[in-house]
Amino acid sequence: MPTRVLRPAILFLAAAVAAAGCTRPEIEQGNYLTRGQVTKVSEGMERAAVRRTLGEPLIQDPFHPDRWDYVYTRISKEGEKTRRRLTLFFNDGGQVARIVRGGAPYPEAYSPEPS
Repeated sequence: MPTRVLRPAILFLAAAVAAAGCTRPEIEQGNYLTRGQVTKVSEGMERAAVRRTLGEPLIQDPFHPDRWDYVYTRISKEGEKTRRRLTLFFNDGGQVARIVRGGAPYPEAYSPEPS
């Protein structure tokens, strides 16, 4: 008798655990930057001013100390990918010499919804 009651409960629990693994989480990684933050950065800015404006870069390569990379990746629940990359190159004086933007456009403000 206990096996008749226990078997459906075990099957139900197994199905619930399996179904719980079917949902995909939304993943956001990196530096989330807005258009306003990015437009404040200009050639000639000091490193400290950039850090105050954008925060710490995601990538600071010890072999290329003159380059900072601000990278953002978002993967939605549906699997759609959004990527943005802002790369700053500094001259020997520690000032921004070149700005390279890539990927999706920067949003006006932070939004938990895809942009």
